Amino acid sequence: MKTIEIIILKITGLGTTILYGWSFLWITLLYLYGWLYYPLRELGLKKSLYFEIFVVVLSLCIFGLIFLKFKGRTFWKLLLQDIVLIVTSVPFLGLIFGIFDNGFDEPESLWYVYTSMFLLTILTININHWIKTN
Repeated sequence: MKTIEIIILKITGLGTTILYGWSFLWITLLYLYGWLYYPLRELGLKKSLYFEIFVVVLSLCIFGLIFLKFKGRTFWKLLLQDIVLIVTSVPFLGLIFGIFDNGFDEPESLWYVYTSMFLLTILTININHWIKTN
């Protein structure tokens, strides 16, 4: 992969993370997770399998599939993997920060929550690039 392609991937990943996270489109993915969780809740598994745990396990399965199973090393395959990682990791991290009560309700600490979500998402993308290019 050329250096210019790597730079384009990094800039695109950063821009997509900021736009996706700041626009609150990631909440729609939580609604999709809720729709997938609905049959489990109706079966009576709500007390043994909480929604937060369901989202974490499903997101980690998606991360594992992308990191370990997909062997794309071309520019377009890595770009598609980055977009899927961003779409999955922003709600995942938002839910994790919501579980630990890190200030989604407090406006003065909201900047730190979003900054850490964006940095951890960029770290996830960089881990994928490191795995695929080495």
